[in-house]
Amino acid sequence: MKKLLPFLIAFIFSISVNAQTSSAYLHTIACSQPSAVPTTTQSTCTNTANAFDLGLTFTPATPVPNYTITWSPIPNGVFSATQTAASGGIASGLYSATITATGGCSTTTSFSINPQPAQVVFNFVPNSMNFVVTCAQPTVTINLNPATYNYTWTNGVSTPQNGSIGSFNSLNLGNWTVTASNPSGCTSTQTFIVTQNITAPTSTVTPLSQNITCAGGPATFTGVTTNSLTNITHSYLSPYSTGAAFSGGTISIYNTSGPGTYTYCLTNNINGCSTCKTITVTSTNGFPTYSITSPQQFTIGCGTTSLTTINISNVTTMPVPGGPVSYTVLPPTFFGSYSLGASATYSANNPGQYTVVVHDITNNCETKIPISVIQNTLAPTLSISVLTKTLSCDIPTVTVQAITSNSNVNYFWSYPGPSNSNGSSVIINTIPSGTVIGNYSLTVTSTSNSCTSSTVTTFYQNIFAPTASITSGLGFLTCNTPSINLTSSSISNVPATFFPTLPVIGSAWYGPVPQTSLSNSTTYIAYTPGTYTLIAKDLNNGCTAMATKTVGNNVFYPQVSSPAPFNINCPAPTASIFPIVTGTTTGFTYSWTVPPTATISSFTSSMTVVNLAGTYTIYVTNPVNGCTSSTLVTVAVCAGIEQNSLSNSNINIFPNPTNGTFNVDIMGMDGSTIIEVYSGLGVLVKKQALTVENSVIDLKNEANGIYLIYVKEGEKTIKVSKIVKN
Repeated sequence: MKKLLPFLIAFIFSISVNAQTSSAYLHTIACSQPSAVPTTTQSTCTNTANAFDLGLTFTPATPVPNYTITWSPIPNGVFSATQTAASGGIASGLYSATITATGGCSTTTSFSINPQPAQVVFNFVPNSMNFVVTCAQPTVTINLNPATYNYTWTNGVSTPQNGSIGSFNSLNLGNWTVTASNPSGCTSTQTFIVTQNITAPTSTVTPLSQNITCAGGPATFTGVTTNSLTNITHSYLSPYSTGAAFSGGTISIYNTSGPGTYTYCLTNNINGCSTCKTITVTSTNGFPTYSITSPQQFTIGCGTTSLTTINISNVTTMPVPGGPVSYTVLPPTFFGSYSLGASATYSANNPGQYTVVVHDITNNCETKIPISVIQNTLAPTLSISVLTKTLSCDIPTVTVQAITSNSNVNYFWSYPGPSNSNGSSVIINTIPSGTVIGNYSLTVTSTSNSCTSSTVTTFYQNIFAPTASITSGLGFLTCNTPSINLTSSSISNVPATFFPTLPVIGSAWYGPVPQTSLSNSTTYIAYTPGTYTLIAKDLNNGCTAMATKTVGNNVFYPQVSSPAPFNINCPAPTASIFPIVTGTTTGFTYSWTVPPTATISSFTSSMTVVNLAGTYTIYVTNPVNGCTSSTLVTVAVCAGIEQNSLSNSNINIFPNPTNGTFNVDIMGMDGSTIIEVYSGLGVLVKKQALTVENSVIDLKNEANGIYLIYVKEGEKTIKVSKIVKN
């Protein structure tokens, strides 16, 4: 038995049969063979446009036939079944195209469109393109975000720098260029400038020295700026304290009654540069000396530092050391008389210039030292840096980084869960269900003034898996349909609140051996029975789901075998021939091929009458599945039937037609005569020994139709006849 398998050819064949001559003719119909050599233009870092061209040609080249293109999947920008090229905005993935020309010739090709390379976008922290080196900031530090890129800093003069942090001072000023590159190989540049402002203000102070007495007034100094600067600060630093007395304006007046050497400075508040001079207070009287300190550095802040403490210590009396003293601290703008006491510690809750007074009870000399208490309630700057606030299957984890321009700060994160964090960053992961992960609260506290800044960020998650589904036309393979097109009909389950705009794709297909896997395709060709698996991926969030489809097998060939050789009847030169067909035969079709010059009663019946010896081929087709089997039927010349003891003319079969029974009358019959009855499909339905007493054949239980009667003596056939049952 032969099985006919489908194969590709460059010609289409047809067979015509002449009913009168029983001749068969073979015709060929030319078919233009398509050929495709695709070319692609991939998007780059600098050009987002992409394109493809199938490079379609035909053999022969002319005339160009009509054709259709079947895509899997259909690329963006393809709008007709004959379009061979497109450009711009084509989604990344693997594309397959089958070109079928008139006449049935076809070819299949494929090409890939690469994803658009990620563009390089980065920013400066602090957010500026102009940076200034000053006396207050002699080194400028610039951070680049994101830190994961590769960075190179150049200005053509100074030593280049690498990394996400750049450092600049008075030795590497100028115009700088930062070149950033990402893992995709894309680059981007930005330029910035680093300049310098270290010009100090000019000033005078008078007098440079002054003598005081216990009975007289305080020493008075006047500081004056000699240029047009207005945003300036005058400061006087006494030998009694690390804290200074401050004042603004173009002129400052400073009163003190403590002997010693003082430092007067004029500071430009824009760049922090200062000009300093030394002034001296002298005295021959016994002014007490002492130290003034503050744990809060004479600064009022926030929270627990909203009060500053002024401590007086290390008092020395003269000329007799260790004499009794009394104390007071006069608040800002105080005027009038005051009382002294024994406490050397005072609290200040308002900014301004305070006067610390120590009175020597023995000689009534008082040392009065001005000291400024400043207020610093500036909260630290605070922002967060995070890749996204909505986590997904593509991005199941993010790191949230706190950003502040202040040093000496503490961090405190509060978020759902059993614990909190005190670091500058926190890692957030998806949770099993829901759309809201939680609110993440961050508080940054300055250790210098206890002032705080806070922010609360809500993080969401989009982890909705798609509904994976596979659809197909047929659920099984046949000889007519040796392959089935499986299509992903998967749908997204992402809620509208996340604004889903992208499709669900066939991320991966898997089939039984020898099927090969396929990625990023909406369709998959199944040509092997078994179970197929689709991994559907929602491009809106990267979540996946799985679906399976079982493809059945209906590739079952008719069971056909060759019978024993048939003999040409003598003297009539014909033989009725048929194959042996077993199993299911309902609806089968038949087609015979014959030796040259032979005639045949029917090319499409299972049983036919032929006139020549030779080898005949019959093709048996099951039209339900298109499967065809073939076998050979041999016809030989029957030698010597007339030499049998029974003459063909002595055998009479009647009635014909019959309604179910017929008689076989044989003159001179002996005990070795056998009759065999075959259906029109070549199936043996009755075999019976004939005797004088029993010559009736019963076909009442058989279907109506034509039956073939074989009369045999031993192994020799002595007569073949047809009978019709109505």
